[in-house]
Amino acid sequence: MPLAAGMVALTCAGCSGGGDASADASTTVPEVVETTVATTTFPSSTSTTTVPLYSFDGSVPPPELVNTGDDFDAIYRSLDEYGNWLLAHNPDVALIGNIVPVGTEYFKTYEDDLAILNREGLRLYLAPSDAERIDLVDLVDEFASLLVTHVEADLVIVDSAGAVVDRARVPRRLRSVLMVRDGAGYWRLVSLEPAGEAVPEP
Repeated sequence: MPLAAGMVALTCAGCSGGGDASADASTTVPEVVETTVATTTFPSSTSTTTVPLYSFDGSVPPPELVNTGDDFDAIYRSLDEYGNWLLAHNPDVALIGNIVPVGTEYFKTYEDDLAILNREGLRLYLAPSDAERIDLVDLVDEFASLLVTHVEADLVIVDSAGAVVDRARVPRRLRSVLMVRDGAGYWRLVSLEPAGEAVPEP
């Protein structure tokens, strides 16, 4: 979904989450359910520091990438967190290749969405942005298939003054994730697809 319509398609992935976006390559976030204006930002806490949900001043460094080896839970979470950082703190299209192979459809989705954020002077974040569960489905040669459950979250777009431009509630969702490993051993996200209906609360 283009920003002109109110949201971008990434979560991060968080995407963020990255970050979907933070954001599926072939689907969009649910339609906007409300539009509000606010000027308050709420920090998110980690065990060692407090990081703002979004920034415009380049003060938030990129998260460390964990994208080698076979700990697919850690690898996916790292790629997702980096994608979310791109959307919320530094929508630099030159950095997409760190987490998505250049030339793929998913890369183009990221590129389009970050370009809109840059052009409009906006940032996008998911709160919370965590994946609830990550399962390895298949590992064949240099491809890994995962099934990921993302928690229910608020997807929020803000401007540089802190005003909420758009907001949508994203339900708990199940995604099929495909990753590929390059010749140097680095994993990247190839696609994120819906994998069934929203997961009910446990």
